[in-house]
Amino acid sequence: VQEGYQYYSPANRIGVSRWFAGRYQVGVSHNIRFVDFFATTPALKVETSVLGRDFRDPFLLGYVEVQAAAWFTDSILKPHDGAAFDVSYLVAAKYLGSDYDFQRLQGGVRAWWRPWDRLQIAAQVRTGVILPFGPNPGAPLTHKFYLGGADTVRGWGSRRLSPRVEECDDEGTCVSTPVGGYTMIQGNLELRVRIVSMFSLVGF
Repeated sequence: VQEGYQYYSPANRIGVSRWFAGRYQVGVSHNIRFVDFFATTPALKVETSVLGRDFRDPFLLGYVEVQAAAWFTDSILKPHDGAAFDVSYLVAAKYLGSDYDFQRLQGGVRAWWRPWDRLQIAAQVRTGVILPFGPNPGAPLTHKFYLGGADTVRGWGSRRLSPRVEECDDEGTCVSTPVGGYTMIQGNLELRVRIVSMFSLVGF
């Protein structure tokens, strides 16, 4: 369930992933996903949508994704000091069983510093870009970039910070639907103060 639409989406993912030296992780997977929209806002009608090739209903997406991460922290599960890097590359194409042709590259770095036992500073920077190509250029709503939520931009609901399309009726009532972007850059900085073992105050 998303703002402006709902969908059914059976999917299959086959892949392998491996850790090296306790700090490095590399994985690759092949993915098939079928998406069928329903209960869509009028702004997402296939025949009239301003999104053009980016909105198809239904559609099949076939893609290969490669991911890599490196952890230079005191703990992988609950880091207090150090930094972690990750990058992923996704390619969807007709020869992989996809109705879309595009590449998506994204990466980021997270860092933690605890100068005192009850104080921690945490920061995150992420960026990404989508590059359409081939005979069916475009990217589906499900795989574009969205921000919002506790892990990205607090104060916005999950996947609500995004380019939008609007549909207004004769009475001037408008419905705004997030449709995702082709580029993304995000930065976060948090100051965490531990009050007791299970309770902290956070400024962000």
